[in-house]
Amino acid sequence: MKTEIRGTQLIFCDLSTPKKAYENYEYGKDFDVYNDLKHKLIERGVPESEIVFIHDAKTDKDKQALFDKMNEGKIRVLIGSTEKCGAGTNVQKRLAALHHLDAPYRPRDLQQRDGRGIRQGNMNKQRRHMGAGQIRFSYAGSGAGVYRREVQTANTRHAKMADGKGIA
Repeated sequence: MKTEIRGTQLIFCDLSTPKKAYENYEYGKDFDVYNDLKHKLIERGVPESEIVFIHDAKTDKDKQALFDKMNEGKIRVLIGSTEKCGAGTNVQKRLAALHHLDAPYRPRDLQQRDGRGIRQGNMNKQRRHMGAGQIRFSYAGSGAGVYRREVQTANTRHAKMADGKGIA
């Protein structure tokens, strides 16, 4: 007997915040990365009710209810910033993929983001031991190569400082 996992995805984006509620968003007239991404996911068949912004949770209680729904598979896509979806975001139970739409400024922020997927308690056997699939790409024109260089440079600097070698 095969059971459905109802995998979930976590999308990090520090480029923008939702400027208005999705129901008030006019595609082609308004623009913010969050609502544009939600619109494109809906166009491709993801039910609107299964896509949420972390910014919709106004209190800790709201956040916990959102996390519970994600761990139950009722919410399938969570979009949020490093600050709002970093530490304390425990949504790993069904996490199948973790996406980075931009490069965070600090290497520790990338580690914090990745840490959302590298956790125990994932039902997805393919991801259980290695964390959620981590996908890094650029939303707008900067290109994946630029992103990889930015992250590699930041990680190299961080490693040198941690080793006491400086960043000469």
